[in-house]
Amino acid sequence: MTFTLPEQYQDGEFLQHLTVRLVKSATDQWWDGYARLAAHYATFGHTRISGTVLAEDGFRLGAWVKACRVAYRQNRLAPDRITALEKVDFVFDPLQAQADERWEKGLVVARGFYAENGHLRPPNGFRRNGITLGQWLTRYRREAQRGELAEDRKKLLTDMDMDWRGVRTWDDRIRELKDFHTRHGRFATASDADPEAARLYAMQSRLRMARKKDRLSEALIEELDQLGFEWDTAATPWRTGLAAAAAFREQHGHLCPGRYAIIDGVNVYEWTVNRRQDHKAGRLTDAEFAALDELGMIWGSVDEAAWNSAFAAASEFHATHGHLRIPERTMYTDHRGKRADLKAWIHRQRDFHRAGSLTTKRFKKLDALGLDWRPSQSRWETNLAALQEFYATYGHLNVPPGHRNTPDGPNLANVLTHLRVRKRAGDLDNERIEALEALGIDWNPGSRAWNSMIATLREYHAEQGTIHTPADCCSQDGVNIQDWLTRQRNLYKRGKLTSQQIDTLNELGMVWDAHAARWMSNLGAAQQYRAAHGHLIITHLSAAAPEIRKLYSWIRYNRLQHEAGKLRPWQSKELEKLGVIGNGN
Repeated sequence: MTFTLPEQYQDGEFLQHLTVRLVKSATDQWWDGYARLAAHYATFGHTRISGTVLAEDGFRLGAWVKACRVAYRQNRLAPDRITALEKVDFVFDPLQAQADERWEKGLVVARGFYAENGHLRPPNGFRRNGITLGQWLTRYRREAQRGELAEDRKKLLTDMDMDWRGVRTWDDRIRELKDFHTRHGRFATASDADPEAARLYAMQSRLRMARKKDRLSEALIEELDQLGFEWDTAATPWRTGLAAAAAFREQHGHLCPGRYAIIDGVNVYEWTVNRRQDHKAGRLTDAEFAALDELGMIWGSVDEAAWNSAFAAASEFHATHGHLRIPERTMYTDHRGKRADLKAWIHRQRDFHRAGSLTTKRFKKLDALGLDWRPSQSRWETNLAALQEFYATYGHLNVPPGHRNTPDGPNLANVLTHLRVRKRAGDLDNERIEALEALGIDWNPGSRAWNSMIATLREYHAEQGTIHTPADCCSQDGVNIQDWLTRQRNLYKRGKLTSQQIDTLNELGMVWDAHAARWMSNLGAAQQYRAAHGHLIITHLSAAAPEIRKLYSWIRYNRLQHEAGKLRPWQSKELEKLGVIGNGN
């Protein structure tokens, strides 16, 4: 940069002024950046800032932090500035800080593993708190080999029996095998998914091979024998299967496993099927037969055992009740010692019979107990006989709800409802339809009841000019009129009323609005009170009964609504008729 100065201006004076200006500017700018860093520290509690971070005013705080780190590495950062940065926990070397943090986290994991296991030989893939311990140890083992590991860190690891060689010897692997047995109470198996167990399982194969070649010491063989090590793997499948079968028996109380019952990698269902086949072919030894028999092995067909246990329960029920009309949820104990539904079993036997898959032997056994193979036909005949009896007594089939001819007879109202539903669905044969129509069955009783109520409402409307009766008013059939009208409003809202029914109710002045209907119901109560007492002069003191207090509140509320001009014209008209408003009220 070239400066051209006036002749009267001294070069030395100019340079002195320029130096002061530059130093002052640089000094002010650094402390401005520090002020922003301190503000960040006060807000977030750290100064770990990436190079792209901007302060709130747009200041490039990340770039400023990076410049401070460069100046520190080049020894260009003044002591007072270093002191100021240390006060806000400034990280001068972030890579070293990350390495220190990784060391501290790994040390915690290593100490925990050592406390639990007494050594620092973690299995492959052992990971805790984000640290893969094997990889962490390898890192610092290599640093030690290069002479780069600090002595204090090396001592901490040495105190935990750190293996600085990093190569597992044969003795190390034997020790790991024993450790695994101590932790799990067994040796590794082929079904173990853990990487350590898979490695030890392969080592066990090498041990067996080494013994065959006389390469193992007698002391090691004796020690492994005491732990129950399997030298002859040919016998292992039988023992493994028997152990799985025993475990299933212990868990479920029987030895009738489902098709997908798997324990310790053994499909117990397939294993027991194969043992039955071995027994049938004479391949089981006496000791193997005895071991399975003690577990409750079913040597014949499991299906036969299941059927026999259910049939025994059915026979017991028949002996007690004299029939096989099993009630819902009648339970019995099946061949596995579990609770099972006897009625569902009877249904399945009928289904098997209809499908032609029930054996003759089983059919004869059930038939001897009097099992009804066509219960729907028997039920129809019983119900028809009860309906005929009712018709002979009363001359119609207008059965009241819950009626039974005898205490244990069918509920005839429910029977008729079921038959009507079946007819509408096209599921009732002509023979049964003819039998019911001979008794005068009404296939659509709802229509008859609806027309009867309309007739009642027409009579009331002719006398009172409205269909909004008092709350306790009922039809001749005992149906509450206001409840019936509420049901019609609900049906109307759901689109269930025909246009003819809607027109009929509209002709009678039906109020479809539920709020207005409640108002009319209260009006009916007021009309009833006036008819009984000749007036509607109700005070707070005289309103002792709950229904009178309700009427008192309703009258008072409507007078206030009238004064506020909030009543509809037809409401005001009805209240004037009663004398609630007007005439000085």
